[in-house]
Amino acid sequence: MRDELSGEYRHVEGAKLFFPEAYDQVVSVRSKLVLQKQEYVRLVDHFTGYARVVVGPILMVPNPSEDGPGGIAHNISKAIIITSQISVVLFSRTSGKKYDVRTEGMFTPGPYEDVVEVRDATVLKTQEFAVVKNDITGMYIHYGGPQQLFVGPYERLVLVLPKVVLQKQDYVRLVDRRTGEENIVGGPLAVVPDPAQCEKDYTNKCTMTVNQAIVMKANVAVLTLNKTTGVKQIISAVSGGLFTPRPYEDIVEVRIATVLKQQEYAIVKNSLTGLFHHTDGPTLLQLGAYEVLERVALKVILHNFEYVRLVNELTGTERVVSGPAVLVPDPTEVSVKAGSQSKLHDTMMQHSILVDKDHALLVLNQATGLQTLIKTEGMWTPAPYEHFKEKRPLLRVMANEAVVVRDYQGRLSVYDGTSGGAGTSFFLEARYQIFNMTWNVYGMPDAAGTSLVTQKDVKKIDMRIQRTFFSYVVRTNDNVQLTLMGTIFWRVQNVTKMILGTSDPSGDVWHHCRSSFMQAVSNTSFDSFMGSFNSLAKDAYNRDVADGFYTARGVSLLSMEVTRFDAVDEETKATLMKINEETTNQITQLKKQEGENAVKAAKMRSDIKLEEEQTQAELNLEVQKTSLIETRNGNELLQKKAEAEGDAQPFAQHARSFMTALNSTGVSIQNSLGLYQTLQKASHHNEDTKNLASGKATLFLSSEDMNLNLRNLNLNTNKSKEL
Repeated sequence: MRDELSGEYRHVEGAKLFFPEAYDQVVSVRSKLVLQKQEYVRLVDHFTGYARVVVGPILMVPNPSEDGPGGIAHNISKAIIITSQISVVLFSRTSGKKYDVRTEGMFTPGPYEDVVEVRDATVLKTQEFAVVKNDITGMYIHYGGPQQLFVGPYERLVLVLPKVVLQKQDYVRLVDRRTGEENIVGGPLAVVPDPAQCEKDYTNKCTMTVNQAIVMKANVAVLTLNKTTGVKQIISAVSGGLFTPRPYEDIVEVRIATVLKQQEYAIVKNSLTGLFHHTDGPTLLQLGAYEVLERVALKVILHNFEYVRLVNELTGTERVVSGPAVLVPDPTEVSVKAGSQSKLHDTMMQHSILVDKDHALLVLNQATGLQTLIKTEGMWTPAPYEHFKEKRPLLRVMANEAVVVRDYQGRLSVYDGTSGGAGTSFFLEARYQIFNMTWNVYGMPDAAGTSLVTQKDVKKIDMRIQRTFFSYVVRTNDNVQLTLMGTIFWRVQNVTKMILGTSDPSGDVWHHCRSSFMQAVSNTSFDSFMGSFNSLAKDAYNRDVADGFYTARGVSLLSMEVTRFDAVDEETKATLMKINEETTNQITQLKKQEGENAVKAAKMRSDIKLEEEQTQAELNLEVQKTSLIETRNGNELLQKKAEAEGDAQPFAQHARSFMTALNSTGVSIQNSLGLYQTLQKASHHNEDTKNLASGKATLFLSSEDMNLNLRNLNLNTNKSKEL
């Protein structure tokens, strides 16, 4: 209701029958505010600003000043049921502050309190923590579980993260990003880091790297770096255990000790000084904090007749180690082989070189520059700075050869195999070389008279007879041009004179003979040449030998033989062709006659042979007859001999009786035999005389038969001669 006179408003509650006054105006008829048990309404006096809260259950009519002109729609709210997991954040309009209410029960805000938020509590498990941000300070707060978390009125829950769970061998490094302070937390433990130990704004949700402690064994070492001092340190525990780094200490490397065997050594570098050192095996190698294992190498095992050459890279000094030995080189030494250098010493071994009767070694001393020829038989191992240059064979000079050697001063020496006829041999000394000459070689002329001239290198001079072909163009005194072809035989007589006199003896011989032939032919006519070209060659040879040209060059000319000649111009060739045809015809006729004579001679020989065969047959027949007669005579002789022996048997018995009888009288057998022979001869002479007297034969007797001594008397000389 509104009083029109005063302008005031008033409310008239029902239920009743209401009659307005004269000056009353019914503005509106509204329902009362019905508040249930859990409802409330906030009423504000618009004139005084006073506020009040009416809590149900109630049926109420607000004051006119609380309803406003014309009335307003009041907002009926429900009360908040606060449990153990709910809190209410209120804002006080009088103080401007927020605060929370966690008293369990039905909660109705005060007249000047606004409900900002109804929050549920966050249940944090054992392995979780909550990240809460204060909106006033902007700082983060961590609340670890297990708990039921109610954040403050000015706080808000940002994240719920898992704790860092560390096992027995785990550890985590916590760094305060504001101060840089570092802390190491080891397990077993569930770690809730401080907000400053997480990254800004939790972009990675405060993820922590969990590291595992290192189990320290006998062969394990840990290289650490102190970030405050920059010093590295090696941590080793022979007895074992767990290693967890300290704050500000980083694990650079976990090193496993290197087991060096008997035939191995380690090459270790100091990273501070850059120097190397070697550690021999067998051992368990633990490196220092600033040491780096470059590699494990094999020791140099040198057997007999093996060696290795080592050069110190710092001083340049050289040494040679020969076997048998087991060598660990110095760190500053490098092995040298065939001009290449290497730190792989076990691959740079070299073998000693055998020096025998047929080989010598040329060695260069690089320190002095001197070359030496090693001839001592056996295995040669170089000394420091000595280097093998080449293996020189024993040069054998045959009995028909000679070799000229020049020394480093240019002096020449001759090794002549013809001296003694058995050859010789020698080694080419250091800085000596075989004197090499270039001789012209003249090939055999072809059908056109052209010969190929080549050159050859001569290191061994052949002392035997040399043969040089020639093809000379000469001209007779009647202007006939001819080509003479043939062979020159010559030999080296004195090597020393040849070396001093010429560098090409074959060329000198060829050209000088050419001059002699040209001179000899130019003094004769073509007709004379045709009849006596052999004598011309002989004259040219005599002229060549007599002038001393070859003697001065240490060679001797043996002969010059013309094997054929030919004319150069066509007319002369035609003339020679006719001469050849006539000569050929003569030869043909001679050959024909010789053939006929040969036929007749063959027939004669056949007839003679036939007669000889017939004679031989008759001769063989007579020989057979002779053989038959001789055989018969032999048989008859044997028969007569047998008969004679039978006839002689009485005479033998007679002689035996005669000699026995005389022997019994004291006469020796020899005298008895002589008397018996005399008696028999007298008996035979009587028989012969009887036969001669009874026949007509004439008897001739010599003085010896008659035993006469006749003298020839020479009255003029008064001398006698016994006949």
